[in-house]
Amino acid sequence: MKKVILLFLFICFALLYYAHFVAPDRLVLRKKVLFLHRWCTKLDGLKVVLLSDIHFGARYIDLNKLNKIVDLVNRQNPDLILFAGDLDAELLMFSNADKNDVIKILSRLNARYFKGAVLGNHDYSPPCIIPGVLEKSHFTVLRNKVAVLNISDTKLKIAGIDDIWYSRPDLNSLFSGQNDGAPLIFLSHNLDVFPKLPDFVSLTLSGHTHGGEISFPVLGSPFVPSKYAQRYRKGHVVENSRHLFVSSGIGTLSGFRFNNAPEVVILELRQETQKNKIQNTKPKRGFSRDYIPLIRKYFYNK
Repeated sequence: MKKVILLFLFICFALLYYAHFVAPDRLVLRKKVLFLHRWCTKLDGLKVVLLSDIHFGARYIDLNKLNKIVDLVNRQNPDLILFAGDLDAELLMFSNADKNDVIKILSRLNARYFKGAVLGNHDYSPPCIIPGVLEKSHFTVLRNKVAVLNISDTKLKIAGIDDIWYSRPDLNSLFSGQNDGAPLIFLSHNLDVFPKLPDFVSLTLSGHTHGGEISFPVLGSPFVPSKYAQRYRKGHVVENSRHLFVSSGIGTLSGFRFNNAPEVVILELRQETQKNKIQNTKPKRGFSRDYIPLIRKYFYNK
């Protein structure tokens, strides 16, 4: 019995060590082909890199790591680079890094057609820092607006909104007049807007959840900052032929990652056919609520 207990304790220690000292410093390339209902064959094969939740200045996220991220992205030769927010104004301000060095590195990101970004909930305070860094790094910051691209003589729209935790973007106004048949990619840091979107949006891209950071088999993660809990925690979700992809991001705020590696996502977009059509993906099961507020209350509001 003693040996069993010692073995159990050793396994627990090994898992904690991995989750705290190894997993947060990983960086994986996640590739996925999406077959979209509202797409155009002339744009088939469009390669989109989705970045999210870098949280520069957090543990393991320094200038060297940022260079590695940029090198990994550029090796993919993307057509579009879309950043779903949370470069993190406060962490950047208190880091030892020079803001101009961050700009210099992010400026190296190469996209064939477009570099776009939205702000995340950690990008607003202190104000002006992150929008300035992104704009000087040659990103188009989509603050409740739509960018129109012309690719292979075909119109493609990229829409983006301010973070819904810091503002109340008017989705009706944003999408007014946009239902003209052109494919439209929608970028929102927070995925909770997905059920409210019009059905002519081709694809929604988000971050924010970090995939829950700690994810248990079967149970999922108890730490998902979304009112929908596991429903949109991570990855590709299809509901009534409407597509969402949520990145688990790169940075780690809890100090732990388990069963949920930091990632750079590369998506190849194609038009769906009868053979590859997905009406709905299987719902994620597990914890039915987000326990982050309870932890905050326990530790900070005693």
